[in-house]
Order: sequence, then C-alpha cells, then structure tokens
Amino acid sequence: MRNFSFEQKQSTFMDKFIAKLRYSYILNNLNKNYINLNSKNICDVWCWFNANFLKHLANLYSWSKYYWVDLEINPNLDFFQFVKANLELEKFNIEDNSMDIVFSLAVIEHLNNPNLYLSEIKRILKPWWSLIMTTPSIYWRPVLEFLAYTWIWTKEEILDHKIYYSKATIGSLIWKYFTNHKINYFQFWMNIFLLANK
Repeated sequence: MRNFSFEQKQSTFMDKFIAKLRYSYILNNLNKNYINLNSKNICDVWCWFNANFLKHLANLYSWSKYYWVDLEINPNLDFFQFVKANLELEKFNIEDNSMDIVFSLAVIEHLNNPNLYLSEIKRILKPWWSLIMTTPSIYWRPVLEFLAYTWIWTKEEILDHKIYYSKATIGSLIWKYFTNHKINYFQFWMNIFLLANK
C-alpha cells in the first residue's frame, strides 16, 4: 500500500473523468435500491486527497454528516471529519455501529491484505446498513497496465494495484464479512460494483 493519498501528488484528466462516471453509476444504483442518503452518517474510506466524492455528495445531501478515512487530507477541507489510518495496519478512530453508509471506491485492489480493512468497515457500520464498493475487474487489468505507461492515467496509481478481482473472487472474500450482497460488472466489464449489507 502506498504511503500518500491519491491526488496528493498528481492526477490526470482521465482519472477524474472515470471517477465522475463511477459516481454517476453509484448514485443511480443507490436510487434503484431505495437507499436514501439524507441525514445519514456517511464514511468514505480512502477517498483521495481532495475528497472529490464526498464533496459531490455534500452538494446533494447537505444534512448528512461526512467522515473521511485516508492517509492525508487537503487541509482546506475542514468541513469533513478526517480519520487518519493506514488501511492494512490501523483501526479507524470511529465508533462501533455508527455509520449508515460506507463507500470505498477503487481501494481494495491496492491492499495486500484486506482483512483488517473489511473488518473495520463492518465494525463501524450500523446493523442492516450498507457498504458500497468498486474495484477494477480482471478484464481491465491488461488495459490499465498498458495505459500506466502513457500520459492518460497516473502511473503510480495503476502500478500500486496488488490484485484484480472477478465477481466470484470478490464475492468469496466479502462473504466472510457480509452475508447479503449484490455484485455486478459495469463500464463494459471494466469495473465491479458491490453493495453489501451488514
């Protein structure tokens, strides 16, 4: 796992463009699954140095409370509750059963050992509430690794990927922590979307 927050050093137009497509897909799926984010405790685990997704949510759901778990933060974003943690080594300084929704977008592929990360997400979620996760799929790996050596994508980000998942492999891992989940491919099988309930 890298020792700095993504976008703390650099990011490309394509990084931001793909992220915005991901946000749109996630919000559409929340609506389809009748998940309302108004007046909720929302946590984004490893959400980039500038907390782009949380800023997007805060513009839509101003009455919710937002928590941000990452290695470093943009100090100008003081309206979110920042929790500093190395996802493979440290527990989150967040109370048990306190979050309604946890987002973790394009994170798990960066972890050699995701067990502490997943157990911490489960710990902080309220009973019956949801984890929303995305990760690049195994079908996207050769394209990403090629693009890492172009100007299109941030090289350090792609080369930091430790594992690529299929629906079956991510499902078998998540099953250890969350008994009820939905998984599907999106963006032409490039990515995996997962919705799991505690």
